[in-house]
Amino acid sequence: MMLQRLTALAEVTSMVACFAAGVGKKIGDLRRAKESECEKMEMLTFAEAIGWFGKRPNDVRIAKGILLKEPHRRGVMVTLGFLDAADTLLSGEQGTPYIRRVLAKELDRELSDYFGQHDLIILE
Repeated sequence: MMLQRLTALAEVTSMVACFAAGVGKKIGDLRRAKESECEKMEMLTFAEAIGWFGKRPNDVRIAKGILLKEPHRRGVMVTLGFLDAADTLLSGEQGTPYIRRVLAKELDRELSDYFGQHDLIILE
């Protein structure tokens, strides 16, 4: 079911481009996070990225998952996170955002294909 949704999402990614700009603004603070606050790996795979969403926090506000890709001098920075229905990045009780940041030298082909020419994937 999740794979079908991702496939459909990949097919309509161009329709999401305008929405992506708004989400990007709302999570702009993530871009300024210290590099030391991220995981480092050789390759981030599709399975690894999507598997993280299966370990989601028990928070009824979660409506969507996001993957944000950004070029980095050492590869690619991918931020994974959870949004509410209003596209606001969610945080836990202590104020810590529900995110995972990964600095990878490269993405596997499957994950690269899902991103296509875009920097954002939204999972609903």
